[in-house]
Order: sequence, then C-alpha cells, then structure tokens
Amino acid sequence: MREQKRKKTQEQIDKYYRLGQKMAIKYNGDEKIMAWNEGDLGDWLVSYDSELFKIAFFAGFDGKSKPIYAKGWRYGDIPESGCSKNHAENKPEPGVSMMAIETEEGKIIKMDHWLSEAWLAADRQKKIYYDGWYVGNGSDGEPCLRRP
Repeated sequence: MREQKRKKTQEQIDKYYRLGQKMAIKYNGDEKIMAWNEGDLGDWLVSYDSELFKIAFFAGFDGKSKPIYAKGWRYGDIPESGCSKNHAENKPEPGVSMMAIETEEGKIIKMDHWLSEAWLAADRQKKIYYDGWYVGNGSDGEPCLRRP
C-alpha cells in the first residue's frame, strides 16, 4: 500500500513540476505577474494550497531539480514542522536536513561538511532514518527531504 501511495505521489509531483515549468515560461519566471493571473491555473487552483503542489510546482517554476523520492539518515529527532531550521539566518530549510540520502536510482548525496557529522556523532545524538522527497540542499549543503 505504501509503495502505491509513493508512486501516486510521484505522478502528482511530475504533473505539478511540469505545470510549474510551463508557467515559468509563460510568465518569464515572474511569480508576481503569475499571481495576478491565477485563473491560468484553472483546475489546478484547487491544489494550489497543498504542500505537495507547492513543493513540485515551485521547483519547476524556479528551475530547480524535480523532487525525487529518497531515504536518508540524520542525527537527532525530526522537527515537528517538517523542516529543519537554518540557525544562521533564522529561517526554515527546504525540508528535514539529512547527513546523507540515497535515491531509488542508487545515487548517494552526502552533507558537504564532514566536520558537522563528527561533531553531531560525538554529541551522542541518536541516528534517525527518514524518507521523503529530495527537495534540494540546506544552507550548509546538507540534503533535505520533505514529506507532503
């Protein structure tokens, strides 16, 4: 059942991502102009407030990579908000910060700063496994996963 849900979610991500790409071309990447023409989203407007739509649509609109399913691990608990915090800028990361992730295709993406891993491990934080959609990297180069 979980596998079916994940595949359906990936299909939705693919659709929303392509729509974001189309709208970026139509509005020359200007989100403010697009906002004034919300009617162009037609039936998609119903989905506009969903977290899944925002993740995929704006990745396509902003020219970022399409979110892909991955599994990873981190030290410490998963934030309740579903996003880690960028403490330097006092704002949320794009998802939950991970030390490393592996995509379904077997690609491994690790945190850029190995010293952070050593520091967190030495701090005796517990290792937590997590899965979701890879939505890019956080401010310290860590891969971030997000669950819609």
